[in-house]
Amino acid sequence: MRRIRAVVLKEIKDNLRDRRALFFALIYGPVILPLMIIGPMLIGVKLNSIDFDKVTTIAVIGADKAPNFIQFLRENNIEVTAAPDNYREQIAENKLKLALEIDDIFAEQFTKAEPALLTLYFNGGDSDSQNSARQLRVIINRYDRLIGKLRMLARGFDADVLDAINLVEDDLSAEGEFGSKMISHMLPFVLVFAMTMGGFYLAIDSIPGERERNSLEPLLSLPLPRAQLLVAKALAVLAFVLFSGFIASLTFFLIVSLAPIEKIDEIFDYRFIEIIYAYILAMPLGVFMTSILILVSIFSRSTKEAQTHLGIMMIVPMMPLFALEFLNVKVSSLLMAAPIVGQYLLLGSIATGDVLTSAQIIVSIFSTLMFSIVVFLIALLVYRRERLVA
Repeated sequence: MRRIRAVVLKEIKDNLRDRRALFFALIYGPVILPLMIIGPMLIGVKLNSIDFDKVTTIAVIGADKAPNFIQFLRENNIEVTAAPDNYREQIAENKLKLALEIDDIFAEQFTKAEPALLTLYFNGGDSDSQNSARQLRVIINRYDRLIGKLRMLARGFDADVLDAINLVEDDLSAEGEFGSKMISHMLPFVLVFAMTMGGFYLAIDSIPGERERNSLEPLLSLPLPRAQLLVAKALAVLAFVLFSGFIASLTFFLIVSLAPIEKIDEIFDYRFIEIIYAYILAMPLGVFMTSILILVSIFSRSTKEAQTHLGIMMIVPMMPLFALEFLNVKVSSLLMAAPIVGQYLLLGSIATGDVLTSAQIIVSIFSTLMFSIVVFLIALLVYRRERLVA
């Protein structure tokens, strides 16, 4: 054990001296990547969602020409103010979100049951202006339908005759309001990607790098069985893989908990204890990614070749994400037994607060560890070959 520990510490120290490896393992993968991916997605949810309970202020030109319409707006959380003379310039300069102009002949057109003219001014380049404009359109459409029905009733015609079907939609998912299925899958994706980046450069340096430096043959000549030597290298890689995953978990927690989105607790169960629980359940996935990294490194003849192979391997964590997002995948024991896919389903359920059975959790963890052992044994068989140093 002392020899294995010595090799592990030696590999870790060597990797800590490599600033590029340290950057990708502890900063890029677990911190920068989540900020680049999850941050814009959450901001997009914030910008594109409409809160009808929030009071929105709009500037109105000619409010006295449509008092009933103005009253309807106020009843729907729209605060009406008089528009300044230079409202067009202010909207263009983002000093005013939007303005609504009521035409001079609005009352005349309204009385004749003709389409009354309203002009909505907004800034399409400003997200706040666009969001307020969408909210106002919805409210105006409600008023339009209401007046249309009242006009038909005044003429002795029941407007409900035109409604052949009354469809009521009720989205029972916890994420339905925000359409956040994709975001809920980000936790396992971030963990997998961060773990891969965490051990990426250490795995490359452990075997192909030593082969290029001509230090592999002297290392293999030491009185240490190759199995123990490979186990020591794998443990060093695993240490960086798990630590990178831990930092990624903390980053995910901070991003979600600090996101300026109301009712975000209805999308994610983002309590710190839940994130740590998800990380613990992802540890077998870290073991699996370590075995894959070691195996690919052994088959690579140079660091450049290893970077190419491992670079292609980075696509692997993305495949289950797209499959689960665009396909109607149902949770089953068979899927839970599949490495990476099962972990995506397991960790995604924790992020959204869904309940999985103990059997499904055990199947996911056990199968991932078994696949890890198989991959590592293959790597060990290759590592024992004499032509490894050729």
